[in-house]
Amino acid sequence: MSKPQWWRKLQYHRRQKRRITSGLIYHKHCNQVIVSKQELYIQLKESWFNENLLACLAFGPDHPQYAYWLLMASIKFWFIGSLSYPLRNSREKAHAAKGTMPQKGECNSKFRLFRRIPTDEYNVAKPSRTYYERELFDNFLESEEEAQDRLDQLAHLYQEKTNITAENLFRKYTAIRNACLRMLTSVREFYFAYEYKSIIDYIAAHEDVTLTFRSEHDDMPLLPDGYQDGGEHGYYGDFYC
Repeated sequence: MSKPQWWRKLQYHRRQKRRITSGLIYHKHCNQVIVSKQELYIQLKESWFNENLLACLAFGPDHPQYAYWLLMASIKFWFIGSLSYPLRNSREKAHAAKGTMPQKGECNSKFRLFRRIPTDEYNVAKPSRTYYERELFDNFLESEEEAQDRLDQLAHLYQEKTNITAENLFRKYTAIRNACLRMLTSVREFYFAYEYKSIIDYIAAHEDVTLTFRSEHDDMPLLPDGYQDGGEHGYYGDFYC
């Protein structure tokens, strides 16, 4: 015997209330990973070691391990770029201070306890671009002197001579930092691993590493054909495929 409609509706709204109290967050991109603000800062502090990225630049595309280094560097940027934290608006902050829960959305029901349920998307936020720049890039390498130290470390680690000067390494590292920062800090768009891969691959393989943006509202720089869509260099970067 099937349950009456009023009972099914009551159970539905009880499930919705459990979703509210469990802290369910609605957001815009299925690939976004929503974490606490504190956790995002921790992840950034722990992500400053860019050895795979540096190996790509130091040894170049002809090295047998280049594809592996490129994969690891781009997946790291993909992961870091996916992290966001929920941003409370002023009304939500006021409710949090009182220990109450803001009600969002509207659902017609004769059950007053379950009349309002959340149906919209939370806004998400990230730390400032300056913070990403410092924690993710500058803490690892911020001068030609440090670049030389890193080259010596790589040569010792892989027991082979690198193919780049410290000046050129620092120039290319800076170019990748400038090209990827907008993507890493964007909350308007999600960028996949192959897009970071294309940027790193292009800069590692070319001497002219000047990349421009279409406009101040675009977060990914323009790349030549064959790099822009990832087709020539392979596609990867979506867990949902």
